[in-house]
Amino acid sequence: MERTKTIPNSRWPAWLNAAALLIVSFIAIAALSLQVRPGAEVVAVAFPPWWSAQQVLLADQSALLLVRENEQWVVEGVYD
Repeated sequence: MERTKTIPNSRWPAWLNAAALLIVSFIAIAALSLQVRPGAEVVAVAFPPWWSAQQVLLADQSALLLVRENEQWVVEGVYD
């Protein structure tokens, strides 16, 4: 009698479940906490991840501020 070939179980590692749960919970919390209130205007600043802290602070110091006054956008210096 010939032995039958067993099919190996293709299961992922146990840590993959924990990693997936961590990623999903991070996305869910971010989606719930980063909601914009009605009537609010969204303002965001993003710097490239390869910039050092010094480059970010130098860019921040030389930044211009875009302000909305009386239904018009006005550009002002941050440190004027």
